[in-house]
Amino acid sequence: MRGRWPLYVLLASALTFVVSLYLPWYEVRNEGMGILSVVGIGSGTADGWATTAGMAASLAAVAVVIAAAATLVRPGLFDDRLPLVPLALTLGYLGIATLVALRANEMLSQAANQLGHLHHHYSYGAYLGVASAAVALLTAAILGGARLRPRPTSVELVAGALSVGLLVAFLLPWATAAFGRSETISFPGVNSAVVVLAAAGICLLIGSSLRSGRAVYLAAAIAVLTGAAVQGLGVVDTTRIDYGAWMALGVALALVAATAFVRPQTRPALPALAGALTAAAAGVFVVALFLPWQEFCAPGGGSLGHGLGSCIATTGWTTGEPGAVAGTLALVLVLAAFVATWRTAAAAEIALAVAILTATVGVTQASSSGPLGWGFGYGAYVGFAAAGVLLLVAFARIRPPKLERGRVVDRLIPLAASAALLCAVALPGWSVLPDRWSPQVDVMQSWYATVGVVLTVHLLRRWLESAGGTSSRSEELLVLPLALLSLTALELIRERDAGVTWGGGILVGLCLVLVMFGWVEQKGGLERLRVPEILRVDRLPGAEET
Repeated sequence: MRGRWPLYVLLASALTFVVSLYLPWYEVRNEGMGILSVVGIGSGTADGWATTAGMAASLAAVAVVIAAAATLVRPGLFDDRLPLVPLALTLGYLGIATLVALRANEMLSQAANQLGHLHHHYSYGAYLGVASAAVALLTAAILGGARLRPRPTSVELVAGALSVGLLVAFLLPWATAAFGRSETISFPGVNSAVVVLAAAGICLLIGSSLRSGRAVYLAAAIAVLTGAAVQGLGVVDTTRIDYGAWMALGVALALVAATAFVRPQTRPALPALAGALTAAAAGVFVVALFLPWQEFCAPGGGSLGHGLGSCIATTGWTTGEPGAVAGTLALVLVLAAFVATWRTAAAAEIALAVAILTATVGVTQASSSGPLGWGFGYGAYVGFAAAGVLLLVAFARIRPPKLERGRVVDRLIPLAASAALLCAVALPGWSVLPDRWSPQVDVMQSWYATVGVVLTVHLLRRWLESAGGTSSRSEELLVLPLALLSLTALELIRERDAGVTWGGGILVGLCLVLVMFGWVEQKGGLERLRVPEILRVDRLPGAEET
């Protein structure tokens, strides 16, 4: 039991952090007026969901809960696929980053509201959340230190120090924007979804990959994400890139150089033609994200004012969580083609997720375009074409498996439920459903919808492999719907003021069905599931006569 206490601490701290997100993290008061309703805050209080970092931290908390609980039940179950230490590091860091990101909201409300002396007070939710995140961070450090054998080399120490320095740089001011005539507001790097993904990559590097031969490739991916976030800052002339962004970019490049000397190194292998085509299409998609995806031009080519030119352009990396996650997945495909041996089904799964998320970005952009609004930039068309080619190439590599009729019939219900769950998560973001349904079906938002697409695609793949008799990871058939059920429950609780919706009921029902079938599959397979004799239609008198 002595060796299990860190797991219980991690489990308790992650659950406590999730609870803290629903509590007030800070309040805005005016002397003699009480709590105010100000821009960016709504009713004058903000909970932990108010920032991008807070939403991402809740995902890390759910992953820590699942990983810790699974490790307590079956030790070593997810050591490689769901590493506990990097997840705990991510939770601890993003919990602290949430408090830093709220500072930008403070400055925004101060600049937008001239109502006397505003007093910003961090509330008990913030203290509870940061304390639980710090406990998770400390416990992860203890777990990681216990596994650190032998002692790290000087190169590993330098790479570790640079990784920590990069995490600190993400918390510093990255952009300073003019607000009005005299007010300026500074925003930290963790306000960006791309930076949040880069921070998660650093935690993975520190927690489990710093000594592996693939550390330099992970560092290279982190550097690309950091550069993408820095590039996305220079949209308008009134936004000045601050010292934190340049510091992060320099440290990220230094981290790539440091990890290049970590031994042993995994030498890149020349991929086969099909793998090279997949990597090429994914690489074009990544490059396309650096190009203009949205443009807004002043009518008649005039100036937009305040020193701005006639047009404003934003890149694909700045299109929110779907664009950031799609780009990261494509980057993974590029690197995996040279340093990892993957099954073709894994590449097809990632390509499908990239295509779905890219379509979501396109629909979001189309809804904001118009004669006087934002329009598509040429980078968007390159990205759409690259995502389509990537999907075609990835699926062309798949060879149809030899399906066993009995196994397919037994798994028709979970296969149909997985496909329905994917539609329930993705379709609301595509705006293809009637408008009157939107309040009912828009359950998952931002990070939750994006991660929900990725998890559901992976779940669908696992059930397809189970139908073909090739899946050896039956535990994922139970864990994945549990994770999706957790995300749905957190969203429904967060939006509890809107009441119960039938869209939320459909998501919960599908997740429960998949949890049941996943549990049965893990316990020995659906083939061993005995249908009660009274329910067997093949034993009815009429069936026997025929």
